Amino acid sequence: MDGAVEHSNGGRMPLLWCEYFEPAGFNVDDRRVLLYMVLFEHYSHPQQDSLWRSLQLARDGSTVLQLDAARLDPGIVAAMEEDPAAALACLNIAVNEAWPLVHARLREVMGTSIMAPRITPRLVNWASRKIGIRQLKSSTIGHLVAIHGTVVRMSPVRPMVQQMHFICGKCANRITQVFEDGKYMPPSQCVTGGCRSRTFEPCRSDAKCVDWQKLRVQEIMGTDKQQEGQVPRSVEVELTSDLVGSAVVGDVVTVMGWVKVLATGDDLGQFGSVGG
Repeated sequence: MDGAVEHSNGGRMPLLWCEYFEPAGFNVDDRRVLLYMVLFEHYSHPQQDSLWRSLQLARDGSTVLQLDAARLDPGIVAAMEEDPAAALACLNIAVNEAWPLVHARLREVMGTSIMAPRITPRLVNWASRKIGIRQLKSSTIGHLVAIHGTVVRMSPVRPMVQQMHFICGKCANRITQVFEDGKYMPPSQCVTGGCRSRTFEPCRSDAKCVDWQKLRVQEIMGTDKQQEGQVPRSVEVELTSDLVGSAVVGDVVTVMGWVKVLATGDDLGQFGSVGG
């Protein structure tokens, strides 16, 4: 990931950047920007047009692009393993920034237009990091892994607020607040110069929400005699957007996501999925 990359969109900040990162972070010295540029150049290249033809319509109405992790450049894989949250955000931004260019070429070749205002990239086949549920320990926190097991419990689908605008009670400045993991957190102080107000009015009508669901996945015990009498381990998996409703109790699934720890009240860590 070292070296300079010439960005074909003139080096401007992409539209989705502010949904994931601070605007001030978009500079060529930021590794996230470099990763985004590499991904943009890769997926906007005409050689990738055949990949884009495999766009799928998800059950929630979104458009999904499946990407084979086994075919990713080693440098991109390393970035995914080092900081999966930031890397997956860069992938999402790059794919959506590349789509208008790709769409124009496909429309010219195919003679039809594909209505997809936003693309959701999904990585599959993360075989190099497939581990057992028993191997989910503190050393895996923050890493991108894949687990295999049986769904033994599922929660109802609920809305999760990802972003909301707040109006300062003093200067009426509009502030955008992103809620990590859906945790409601209003601004602590107005960012307008000279205004230090701590009173804000939430704009609930334009809050950005996604579908959210939680599964419990249990390991599949083998025939090894050493496992006889052992209680199967399980882990909680969070699904969002198009992944919601993709599995039911009894399904055997392989889940790819990054490991995170949340307070759950039952001393069980949670395995965060890559839901967008």
